[in-house]
Amino acid sequence: MQGQNITAPAEVKTKLDAMNLTDRFLFDETVEELDIFNLIVDIILNGKIILVGESETEKELRISPELRSIRLDVIATDEAGNVFRMEMQKKNT
Repeated sequence: MQGQNITAPAEVKTKLDAMNLTDRFLFDETVEELDIFNLIVDIILNGKIILVGESETEKELRISPELRSIRLDVIATDEAGNVFRMEMQKKNT
């Protein structure tokens, strides 16, 4: 589909304008950018963390074939090998 110009319907554009970071689509698109995810982690932890590699969204984690898997909203690793997993909750449950 190279060279094809695709436009979204007006109602989709309006929905995007009304979104914030608690909306799954916008959150996933935002934190896939490692620099932005790094800023979010810095703010939450109140310190300077240097993430390396790529952040992964909707990462499935299974620790055993017999157990169920979980799906993490986003996961990344810092230069010391620490793993940062973040879940976004739209509702306070």
